[in-house]
Amino acid sequence: MISSGISLTITLIVAFFLFLVFLFTYLKLTSEFFQRARFKRVLLALLALFLFSLLIVYLFIPPKLIKARIVIFPFNEQDAATELSLEGLALADYIATNIKVNFTLDTLVYPVEWLLEAIDKDSLSSSNYLSSFAKKINADIMIYGTLERAVNNEQVLNCNIYNFKNKERQQNSTTVLSKSLKYNDEMLVNILNSFGKTTNLKKSNIEISPKNQILYAKAIDTFYKKDYKNTIDIAENIIEQDSSNVRWRNLLARAQMEYGIQLDNDGKPGGINQIAALKICEQTLIKYDSLNAAAHGIIGKFYILEKMWGKAEEHLVKSLSYNPFNAQVFVDFASLHPSRIKKLGYRNEEELLRKAIFINPCSEKARIILTDYLFFNKYPSMADDEIANLLEINPRSIEGLLYLGKMSVAARDSQRTLDTFNRLLSIDPNNTIAYYNLGVFYFNNGNMEEAKENFLNAVQKGNDIDSHLYLGYIYESRGEKDKAIEEYRIRIRHKKGFDDEYAKEAMDRLYKLTH
Repeated sequence: MISSGISLTITLIVAFFLFLVFLFTYLKLTSEFFQRARFKRVLLALLALFLFSLLIVYLFIPPKLIKARIVIFPFNEQDAATELSLEGLALADYIATNIKVNFTLDTLVYPVEWLLEAIDKDSLSSSNYLSSFAKKINADIMIYGTLERAVNNEQVLNCNIYNFKNKERQQNSTTVLSKSLKYNDEMLVNILNSFGKTTNLKKSNIEISPKNQILYAKAIDTFYKKDYKNTIDIAENIIEQDSSNVRWRNLLARAQMEYGIQLDNDGKPGGINQIAALKICEQTLIKYDSLNAAAHGIIGKFYILEKMWGKAEEHLVKSLSYNPFNAQVFVDFASLHPSRIKKLGYRNEEELLRKAIFINPCSEKARIILTDYLFFNKYPSMADDEIANLLEINPRSIEGLLYLGKMSVAARDSQRTLDTFNRLLSIDPNNTIAYYNLGVFYFNNGNMEEAKENFLNAVQKGNDIDSHLYLGYIYESRGEKDKAIEEYRIRIRHKKGFDDEYAKEAMDRLYKLTH
Protein backbone atom coordinates (compact mmCIF):
# COMPACT_ATOMS: atom_id res chain seq x y z
CA MET A 1 0.00 0.00 0.00
CA ILE A 2 1.47 3.36 -1.07
CA SER A 3 1.35 6.14 1.50
CA SER A 4 -0.62 9.31 0.82
CA GLY A 5 2.64 11.33 0.80
CA ILE A 6 4.14 9.20 -1.97
CA SER A 7 0.86 9.18 -3.92
CA LEU A 8 0.69 12.96 -3.94
CA THR A 9 4.35 13.29 -4.94
CA ILE A 10 3.95 10.82 -7.82
CA THR A 11 0.80 12.61 -8.99
CA LEU A 12 2.66 15.93 -9.12
CA ILE A 13 5.60 14.35 -10.96
CA VAL A 14 3.32 12.71 -13.56
CA ALA A 15 1.41 15.98 -14.06
CA PHE A 16 4.66 17.90 -14.53
CA PHE A 17 6.06 15.47 -17.09
CA LEU A 18 2.77 15.30 -18.99
CA PHE A 19 2.91 19.08 -19.21
CA LEU A 20 6.47 18.90 -20.60
CA VAL A 21 5.42 16.28 -23.18
CA PHE A 22 2.52 18.50 -24.23
CA LEU A 23 4.83 21.52 -24.42
CA PHE A 24 7.45 19.79 -26.58
CA THR A 25 4.76 18.24 -28.81
CA TYR A 26 3.34 21.71 -29.36
CA LEU A 27 6.81 23.06 -30.19
CA LYS A 28 7.38 20.20 -32.65
CA LEU A 29 4.23 21.15 -34.49
CA THR A 30 4.89 24.89 -34.47
CA SER A 31 8.68 25.20 -34.59
CA GLU A 32 11.18 24.21 -37.25
CA PHE A 33 13.83 23.70 -34.54
CA PHE A 34 12.17 20.47 -33.22
CA GLN A 35 12.60 18.10 -36.07
CA ARG A 36 11.64 14.41 -35.72
CA ALA A 37 15.06 13.12 -34.58
CA ARG A 38 15.57 15.92 -32.08
CA PHE A 39 12.04 15.49 -30.72
CA LYS A 40 12.68 11.76 -30.24
CA ARG A 41 15.85 12.46 -28.24
CA VAL A 42 13.96 14.94 -26.05
CA LEU A 43 11.26 12.35 -25.31
CA LEU A 44 13.87 9.74 -24.37
CA ALA A 45 15.57 12.25 -22.08
CA LEU A 46 12.23 13.09 -20.46
CA LEU A 47 11.48 9.39 -19.95
CA ALA A 48 14.87 8.83 -18.31
CA LEU A 49 14.39 11.87 -16.08
CA PHE A 50 10.87 10.67 -15.16
CA LEU A 51 12.11 7.22 -14.11
CA PHE A 52 14.98 8.79 -12.15
CA SER A 53 12.52 11.05 -10.32
CA LEU A 54 10.39 8.05 -9.30
CA LEU A 55 13.51 6.28 -8.02
CA ILE A 56 14.41 9.32 -5.88
CA VAL A 57 10.89 9.40 -4.43
CA TYR A 58 11.03 5.76 -3.34
CA LEU A 59 14.55 6.15 -1.93
CA PHE A 60 13.90 9.25 0.14
CA ILE A 61 10.20 8.85 0.93
CA PRO A 62 9.88 5.27 2.20
CA PRO A 63 6.52 3.54 1.74
CA LYS A 64 4.08 3.52 4.60
CA LEU A 65 4.76 0.50 6.80
CA ILE A 66 1.49 0.68 8.71
CA LYS A 67 -1.66 0.13 6.66
CA ALA A 68 -4.12 0.39 9.54
CA ARG A 69 -4.16 1.25 13.23
CA ILE A 70 -6.63 -0.33 15.63
CA VAL A 71 -7.23 1.01 19.13
CA ILE A 72 -9.21 -0.85 21.83
CA PHE A 73 -10.21 1.44 24.68
CA PRO A 74 -10.68 0.15 28.24
CA PHE A 75 -14.34 -0.72 28.62
CA ASN A 76 -16.35 1.40 31.00
CA GLU A 77 -18.65 0.03 33.69
CA GLN A 78 -21.93 1.91 33.87
CA ASP A 79 -21.98 1.83 37.66
CA ALA A 80 -18.43 3.23 37.82
CA ALA A 81 -18.57 5.86 35.11
CA THR A 82 -15.82 8.09 36.50
CA GLU A 83 -13.32 5.40 37.46
CA LEU A 84 -11.09 3.07 35.50
CA SER A 85 -12.61 -0.39 35.65
CA LEU A 86 -9.95 -3.06 36.10
CA GLU A 87 -12.33 -5.59 34.54
CA GLY A 88 -12.86 -3.26 31.58
CA LEU A 89 -9.11 -2.69 31.24
CA ALA A 90 -8.43 -6.43 31.50
CA LEU A 91 -11.02 -7.19 28.84
CA ALA A 92 -9.64 -4.55 26.47
CA ASP A 93 -6.11 -5.89 26.99
CA TYR A 94 -7.32 -9.44 26.34
CA ILE A 95 -9.00 -8.41 23.09
CA ALA A 96 -5.99 -6.35 21.93
CA THR A 97 -3.58 -9.20 22.70
CA ASN A 98 -5.67 -11.85 20.95
CA ILE A 99 -6.87 -9.79 18.00
CA LYS A 100 -3.29 -8.77 17.15
CA VAL A 101 -2.32 -12.31 16.09
CA ASN A 102 -5.14 -12.35 13.53
CA PHE A 103 -3.69 -9.48 11.49
CA THR A 104 -0.58 -9.09 9.37
CA LEU A 105 2.42 -7.15 10.61
CA ASP A 106 1.39 -4.02 8.68
CA THR A 107 -1.64 -3.60 10.99
CA LEU A 108 -0.76 -1.98 14.30
CA VAL A 109 -2.99 -2.90 17.24
CA TYR A 110 -2.20 -0.39 19.98
CA PRO A 111 -1.30 -2.12 23.25
CA VAL A 112 -3.79 -0.93 25.87
CA GLU A 113 -0.94 0.12 28.14
CA TRP A 114 0.10 2.77 25.60
CA LEU A 115 -3.27 4.45 26.12
CA LEU A 116 -2.73 4.61 29.89
CA GLU A 117 0.04 7.15 29.29
CA ALA A 118 -2.32 9.73 27.86
CA ILE A 119 -6.01 8.91 28.18
CA ASP A 120 -8.33 10.72 30.58
CA LYS A 121 -9.67 7.81 32.62
CA ASP A 122 -12.64 9.89 33.79
CA SER A 123 -13.90 10.29 30.20
CA LEU A 124 -14.14 6.66 29.12
CA SER A 125 -17.93 6.88 29.12
CA SER A 126 -17.90 9.66 26.51
CA SER A 127 -17.93 8.37 22.93
CA ASN A 128 -17.19 11.91 21.70
CA TYR A 129 -14.03 12.06 23.81
CA LEU A 130 -12.91 8.59 22.67
CA SER A 131 -13.53 9.47 19.03
CA SER A 132 -11.58 12.72 19.38
CA PHE A 133 -8.72 10.96 21.17
CA ALA A 134 -8.61 8.18 18.54
CA LYS A 135 -8.25 10.77 15.78
CA LYS A 136 -5.43 12.52 17.64
CA ILE A 137 -3.45 9.26 17.82
CA ASN A 138 -4.12 8.51 14.12
CA ALA A 139 -6.33 5.46 14.71
CA ASP A 140 -8.21 4.09 11.69
CA ILE A 141 -10.52 1.84 13.72
CA MET A 142 -11.58 2.10 17.34
CA ILE A 143 -13.29 -0.46 19.56
CA TYR A 144 -15.05 0.78 22.66
CA GLY A 145 -18.05 -0.03 24.80
CA THR A 146 -19.51 -0.66 28.21
CA LEU A 147 -19.91 -3.54 30.63
CA GLU A 148 -23.43 -3.81 32.02
CA ARG A 149 -24.68 -5.89 34.91
CA ALA A 150 -27.37 -8.36 33.88
CA VAL A 151 -29.40 -11.09 35.55
CA ASN A 152 -27.64 -13.92 37.38
CA ASN A 153 -24.76 -11.56 38.13
CA GLU A 154 -23.54 -11.73 34.54
CA GLN A 155 -22.13 -8.87 32.53
CA VAL A 156 -23.00 -7.91 28.96
CA LEU A 157 -20.34 -6.29 26.81
CA ASN A 158 -21.86 -3.69 24.50
CA CYS A 159 -19.03 -3.43 22.01
CA ASN A 160 -18.91 -0.77 19.30
CA ILE A 161 -16.53 -0.78 16.34
CA TYR A 162 -16.06 2.47 14.42
CA ASN A 163 -14.13 2.74 11.17
CA PHE A 164 -12.91 6.28 10.52
CA LYS A 165 -12.06 5.53 6.88
CA ASN A 166 -15.58 4.68 5.76
CA LYS A 167 -17.39 6.17 8.79
CA GLU A 168 -19.14 2.91 9.62
CA ARG A 169 -20.23 1.79 13.07
CA GLN A 170 -21.03 -1.79 14.04
CA GLN A 171 -22.28 -3.08 17.38
CA ASN A 172 -21.94 -6.49 19.01
CA SER A 173 -23.09 -7.73 22.40
CA THR A 174 -21.29 -10.58 24.12
CA THR A 175 -22.01 -12.04 27.55
CA VAL A 176 -19.09 -12.63 29.88
CA LEU A 177 -19.21 -14.00 33.41
CA SER A 178 -18.58 -11.25 35.92
CA LYS A 179 -16.92 -13.45 38.55
CA SER A 180 -14.42 -15.41 36.49
CA LEU A 181 -14.27 -13.10 33.46
CA LYS A 182 -14.19 -16.01 31.02
CA TYR A 183 -13.51 -14.39 27.69
CA ASN A 184 -15.13 -16.68 25.16
CA ASP A 185 -14.29 -17.22 21.52
CA GLU A 186 -17.71 -15.95 20.49
CA MET A 187 -16.73 -12.44 21.50
CA LEU A 188 -13.55 -12.53 19.41
CA VAL A 189 -15.41 -14.10 16.50
CA ASN A 190 -17.96 -11.28 16.56
CA ILE A 191 -15.24 -8.64 16.61
CA LEU A 192 -13.08 -10.33 13.97
CA ASN A 193 -16.17 -10.82 11.82
CA SER A 194 -16.33 -7.05 11.48
CA PHE A 195 -12.93 -7.24 9.79
CA GLY A 196 -13.73 -10.31 7.68
CA LYS A 197 -11.53 -12.50 9.87
CA THR A 198 -14.08 -14.97 11.21
CA THR A 199 -12.61 -18.07 9.62
CA ASN A 200 -9.07 -17.24 10.63
CA LEU A 201 -9.41 -17.08 14.40
CA LYS A 202 -6.08 -17.81 16.04
CA LYS A 203 -5.38 -18.43 19.69
CA SER A 204 -2.87 -16.07 21.26
CA ASN A 205 0.26 -17.69 22.59
CA ILE A 206 -0.18 -15.58 25.71
CA GLU A 207 -2.45 -17.57 27.99
CA ILE A 208 -3.41 -15.80 31.20
CA SER A 209 -6.11 -16.97 33.60
CA PRO A 210 -9.04 -14.57 34.13
CA LYS A 211 -7.85 -13.78 37.66
CA ASN A 212 -4.32 -13.05 36.49
CA GLN A 213 -5.67 -11.03 33.58
CA ILE A 214 -7.25 -8.61 36.05
CA LEU A 215 -4.06 -8.58 38.10
CA TYR A 216 -2.12 -7.74 34.93
CA ALA A 217 -4.51 -4.85 34.30
CA LYS A 218 -3.92 -3.63 37.86
CA ALA A 219 -0.15 -4.00 37.42
CA ILE A 220 0.05 -1.97 34.20
CA ASP A 221 -2.23 0.66 35.73
CA THR A 222 0.12 1.05 38.71
CA PHE A 223 3.12 1.02 36.35
CA TYR A 224 1.83 4.01 34.38
CA LYS A 225 1.01 5.77 37.64
CA LYS A 226 4.75 5.34 38.34
CA ASP A 227 3.96 3.25 41.41
CA TYR A 228 6.73 0.83 40.46
CA LYS A 229 7.07 -0.74 43.90
CA ASN A 230 3.45 -1.90 43.81
CA THR A 231 3.90 -3.22 40.27
CA ILE A 232 6.94 -5.21 41.39
CA ASP A 233 5.00 -6.76 44.29
CA ILE A 234 2.12 -7.86 42.04
CA ALA A 235 4.41 -9.24 39.32
CA GLU A 236 6.65 -11.13 41.77
CA ASN A 237 3.63 -12.85 43.31
CA ILE A 238 2.45 -14.04 39.90
CA ILE A 239 5.90 -15.19 38.77
CA GLU A 240 6.27 -17.23 41.97
CA GLN A 241 3.31 -19.26 40.70
CA ASP A 242 4.44 -19.41 37.06
CA SER A 243 8.01 -18.34 36.33
CA SER A 244 7.71 -19.15 32.61
CA ASN A 245 5.19 -16.43 31.73
CA VAL A 246 7.30 -14.11 29.58
CA ARG A 247 4.76 -11.28 29.59
CA TRP A 248 4.81 -11.04 33.38
CA ARG A 249 8.59 -11.41 33.42
CA ASN A 250 8.99 -8.45 31.07
CA LEU A 251 6.59 -6.34 33.13
CA LEU A 252 8.55 -7.15 36.29
CA ALA A 253 11.83 -6.30 34.56
CA ARG A 254 10.45 -2.97 33.30
CA ALA A 255 9.16 -2.09 36.76
CA GLN A 256 12.52 -2.98 38.36
CA MET A 257 14.37 -0.89 35.77
CA GLU A 258 12.14 2.19 36.17
CA TYR A 259 12.13 1.86 39.96
CA GLY A 260 15.93 1.79 39.94
CA ILE A 261 16.02 4.93 37.77
CA GLN A 262 13.48 6.59 40.07
CA LEU A 263 15.62 5.81 43.13
CA ASP A 264 18.74 7.17 41.40
CA ASN A 265 16.92 10.42 40.60
CA ASP A 266 15.94 10.71 44.27
CA GLY A 267 19.55 10.34 45.32
CA LYS A 268 19.08 6.76 46.55
CA PRO A 269 20.86 3.62 45.30
CA GLY A 270 18.89 2.05 42.47
CA GLY A 271 21.56 -0.12 40.91
CA ILE A 272 20.29 -3.30 42.61
CA ASN A 273 16.90 -2.94 40.93
CA GLN A 274 18.49 -2.30 37.54
CA ILE A 275 20.68 -5.40 37.87
CA ALA A 276 17.57 -7.38 38.90
CA ALA A 277 15.91 -6.26 35.64
CA LEU A 278 18.96 -7.38 33.67
CA LYS A 279 19.00 -10.82 35.31
CA ILE A 280 15.28 -11.37 34.69
CA CYS A 281 15.66 -10.57 30.99
CA GLU A 282 18.79 -12.67 30.57
CA GLN A 283 17.00 -15.67 32.07
CA THR A 284 14.00 -15.00 29.83
CA LEU A 285 16.20 -15.14 26.73
CA ILE A 286 18.10 -18.23 27.89
CA LYS A 287 15.22 -20.32 29.24
CA TYR A 288 11.99 -19.20 27.60
CA ASP A 289 12.23 -17.00 24.49
CA SER A 290 15.57 -16.15 22.87
CA LEU A 291 13.85 -13.94 20.27
CA ASN A 292 11.84 -11.83 22.70
CA ALA A 293 12.02 -8.20 21.56
CA ALA A 294 10.95 -6.63 24.87
CA ALA A 295 13.63 -8.46 26.86
CA HIS A 296 16.36 -7.36 24.44
CA GLY A 297 15.07 -3.78 24.66
CA ILE A 298 15.23 -3.75 28.47
CA ILE A 299 18.77 -5.16 28.41
CA GLY A 300 19.72 -2.46 25.91
CA LYS A 301 18.42 0.20 28.28
CA PHE A 302 20.44 -1.30 31.14
CA TYR A 303 23.65 -1.01 29.13
CA ILE A 304 22.81 2.58 28.21
CA LEU A 305 22.62 3.40 31.93
CA GLU A 306 25.96 1.65 32.38
CA LYS A 307 27.39 3.55 29.38
CA MET A 308 28.33 0.30 27.64
CA TRP A 309 27.33 1.62 24.23
CA GLY A 310 28.37 -1.36 22.09
CA LYS A 311 26.30 -3.86 24.06
CA ALA A 312 23.41 -1.40 24.23
CA GLU A 313 23.39 -1.06 20.44
CA GLU A 314 23.59 -4.82 19.97
CA HIS A 315 20.50 -5.55 22.07
CA LEU A 316 18.47 -2.60 20.78
CA VAL A 317 19.10 -3.64 17.18
CA LYS A 318 18.01 -7.19 18.00
CA SER A 319 14.87 -5.88 19.66
CA LEU A 320 13.91 -3.88 16.57
CA SER A 321 14.62 -6.83 14.29
CA TYR A 322 12.09 -8.90 16.26
CA ASN A 323 9.54 -6.10 16.70
CA PRO A 324 9.85 -3.04 14.41
CA PHE A 325 6.93 -1.38 16.25
CA ASN A 326 8.68 -1.14 19.61
CA ALA A 327 8.50 2.64 20.08
CA GLN A 328 10.42 2.62 23.38
CA VAL A 329 13.47 1.09 21.70
CA PHE A 330 13.61 4.00 19.24
CA VAL A 331 13.50 6.39 22.20
CA ASP A 332 16.34 4.54 23.94
CA PHE A 333 18.38 4.31 20.73
CA ALA A 334 18.23 8.10 20.42
CA SER A 335 20.55 8.40 23.44
CA LEU A 336 23.39 6.65 21.57
CA HIS A 337 26.12 8.39 19.57
CA PRO A 338 25.05 9.84 16.19
CA SER A 339 27.36 7.39 14.38
CA ARG A 340 25.38 4.46 15.82
CA ILE A 341 22.11 6.17 14.92
CA LYS A 342 23.27 6.53 11.30
CA LYS A 343 24.15 2.83 11.16
CA LEU A 344 20.50 2.15 11.94
CA GLY A 345 19.52 4.22 8.88
CA TYR A 346 18.52 7.50 10.54
CA ARG A 347 20.28 10.82 10.17
CA ASN A 348 20.00 12.05 13.75
CA GLU A 349 18.27 11.80 17.10
CA GLU A 350 15.29 13.82 15.88
CA GLU A 351 14.43 11.30 13.16
CA LEU A 352 14.52 8.41 15.65
CA LEU A 353 12.24 10.23 18.07
CA ARG A 354 9.80 11.16 15.31
CA LYS A 355 9.75 7.49 14.32
CA ALA A 356 8.88 6.56 17.92
CA ILE A 357 6.04 9.13 17.92
CA PHE A 358 4.84 7.90 14.51
CA ILE A 359 4.48 4.41 15.99
CA ASN A 360 3.14 5.44 19.40
CA PRO A 361 1.62 8.95 19.38
CA CYS A 362 0.83 8.52 23.10
CA SER A 363 4.50 8.31 24.07
CA GLU A 364 5.05 11.10 26.56
CA LYS A 365 8.75 10.32 26.90
CA ALA A 366 9.44 10.49 23.16
CA ARG A 367 7.72 13.86 22.87
CA ILE A 368 9.50 15.29 25.92
CA ILE A 369 12.94 14.19 24.68
CA LEU A 370 12.18 15.51 21.18
CA THR A 371 11.07 18.83 22.66
CA ASP A 372 14.30 18.97 24.66
CA TYR A 373 16.35 18.17 21.54
CA LEU A 374 14.65 20.92 19.52
CA PHE A 375 14.85 23.48 22.33
CA PHE A 376 18.56 23.02 22.97
CA ASN A 377 19.34 22.97 19.25
CA LYS A 378 17.75 26.43 19.05
CA TYR A 379 14.46 25.55 17.41
CA PRO A 380 12.20 27.14 20.05
CA SER A 381 9.11 27.41 17.83
CA MET A 382 9.37 23.72 16.87
CA ALA A 383 9.85 22.82 20.54
CA ASP A 384 6.71 24.82 21.40
CA ASP A 385 4.80 22.97 18.70
CA GLU A 386 5.93 19.58 19.97
CA ILE A 387 5.01 20.25 23.59
CA ALA A 388 1.67 21.63 22.37
CA ASN A 389 1.09 18.35 20.50
CA LEU A 390 1.73 16.41 23.70
CA LEU A 391 -0.64 18.57 25.75
CA GLU A 392 -3.31 18.34 23.06
CA ILE A 393 -3.31 14.55 23.37
CA ASN A 394 -2.80 14.58 27.13
CA PRO A 395 -3.75 17.94 28.71
CA ARG A 396 -2.98 16.49 32.16
CA SER A 397 0.59 15.44 31.35
CA ILE A 398 2.65 16.33 34.41
CA GLU A 399 5.96 15.94 32.55
CA GLY A 400 4.64 18.00 29.64
CA LEU A 401 3.52 20.84 31.88
CA LEU A 402 6.80 20.75 33.81
CA TYR A 403 8.78 21.08 30.61
CA LEU A 404 6.50 23.84 29.32
CA GLY A 405 7.08 25.65 32.60
CA LYS A 406 10.86 25.31 32.28
CA MET A 407 10.69 26.62 28.70
CA SER A 408 8.64 29.57 29.93
CA VAL A 409 11.24 30.33 32.61
CA ALA A 410 14.03 30.18 30.00
CA ALA A 411 12.04 32.50 27.71
CA ARG A 412 11.41 34.84 30.69
CA ASP A 413 7.70 34.68 30.00
CA SER A 414 6.45 35.43 33.51
CA GLN A 415 2.75 35.05 32.84
CA ARG A 416 3.06 31.75 31.01
CA THR A 417 5.38 30.47 33.77
CA LEU A 418 2.85 31.24 36.48
CA ASP A 419 -0.09 29.93 34.45
CA THR A 420 1.69 26.68 33.62
CA PHE A 421 2.87 25.82 37.13
CA ASN A 422 -0.44 26.82 38.70
CA ARG A 423 -2.25 24.65 36.13
CA LEU A 424 0.09 21.79 37.06
CA LEU A 425 -0.60 22.23 40.78
CA SER A 426 -4.35 22.22 40.12
CA ILE A 427 -3.86 18.72 38.65
CA ASP A 428 -1.27 17.52 41.17
CA PRO A 429 -1.36 19.64 44.36
CA ASN A 430 1.57 17.71 45.85
CA ASN A 431 3.98 18.13 42.97
CA THR A 432 7.24 19.14 44.62
CA ILE A 433 8.98 19.94 41.32
CA ALA A 434 6.32 22.53 40.50
CA TYR A 435 6.69 24.16 43.91
CA TYR A 436 10.48 24.16 43.53
CA ASN A 437 10.34 25.77 40.07
CA LEU A 438 7.87 28.38 41.26
CA GLY A 439 10.21 29.06 44.16
CA VAL A 440 13.14 29.58 41.77
CA PHE A 441 10.97 31.85 39.60
CA TYR A 442 10.00 34.09 42.53
CA PHE A 443 13.55 33.99 43.93
CA ASN A 444 15.02 35.20 40.62
CA ASN A 445 12.40 37.96 40.52
CA GLY A 446 13.24 39.16 44.02
CA ASN A 447 9.95 38.08 45.62
CA MET A 448 11.51 36.32 48.61
CA GLU A 449 8.31 35.77 50.58
CA GLU A 450 6.57 33.90 47.74
CA ALA A 451 9.82 32.05 47.03
CA LYS A 452 10.07 30.95 50.66
CA GLU A 453 6.47 29.67 50.71
CA ASN A 454 6.98 27.58 47.59
CA PHE A 455 10.31 26.15 48.77
CA LEU A 456 8.72 25.23 52.11
CA ASN A 457 5.89 23.50 50.25
CA ALA A 458 8.44 21.59 48.16
CA VAL A 459 10.18 20.45 51.36
CA GLN A 460 7.02 19.58 53.27
CA LYS A 461 5.28 17.70 50.44
CA GLY A 462 8.27 15.80 49.10
CA ASN A 463 11.47 16.81 50.91
CA ASP A 464 12.90 18.44 47.79
CA ILE A 465 16.56 18.68 48.77
CA ASP A 466 17.55 21.54 46.44
CA SER A 467 14.89 23.71 48.08
CA HIS A 468 16.98 23.60 51.26
CA LEU A 469 19.81 25.44 49.50
CA TYR A 470 17.48 28.24 48.41
CA LEU A 471 15.90 28.44 51.86
CA GLY A 472 19.43 28.83 53.20
CA TYR A 473 19.98 31.77 50.80
CA ILE A 474 16.73 33.40 51.91
CA TYR A 475 17.38 33.01 55.64
CA GLU A 476 20.96 34.23 55.20
CA SER A 477 19.79 37.33 53.32
CA ARG A 478 17.42 38.08 56.21
CA GLY A 479 20.13 37.69 58.82
CA GLU A 480 18.58 34.51 60.25
CA LYS A 481 21.94 32.80 60.56
CA ASP A 482 20.92 29.72 62.59
CA LYS A 483 18.11 28.81 60.18
CA ALA A 484 20.43 29.29 57.19
CA ILE A 485 23.08 27.02 58.75
CA GLU A 486 20.49 24.31 59.38
CA GLU A 487 19.22 24.43 55.77
CA TYR A 488 22.76 24.26 54.35
CA ARG A 489 23.57 21.29 56.59
CA ILE A 490 20.46 19.44 55.43
CA ARG A 491 21.47 19.97 51.79
CA ILE A 492 25.00 18.73 52.51
CA ARG A 493 23.66 15.59 54.24
CA HIS A 494 21.77 14.76 51.04
CA LYS A 495 24.81 15.07 48.79
CA LYS A 496 24.15 13.11 45.57
CA GLY A 497 27.77 12.44 44.64
CA PHE A 498 31.18 14.01 44.07
CA ASP A 499 29.87 16.24 41.28
CA ASP A 500 26.89 17.61 43.24
CA GLU A 501 27.29 21.37 42.66
CA TYR A 502 24.44 22.30 45.00
CA ALA A 503 26.07 20.40 47.86
CA LYS A 504 29.40 22.14 47.14
CA GLU A 505 27.65 25.51 47.16
CA ALA A 506 26.00 24.68 50.50
CA MET A 507 29.42 23.73 51.94
CA ASP A 508 30.90 27.05 50.80
CA ARG A 509 28.03 29.06 52.31
CA LEU A 510 28.19 27.08 55.55
CA TYR A 511 31.95 27.64 55.83
CA LYS A 512 31.52 31.41 55.43
CA LEU A 513 28.79 31.52 58.06
CA THR A 514 30.64 29.42 60.63
CA HIS A 515 34.11 30.99 60.27
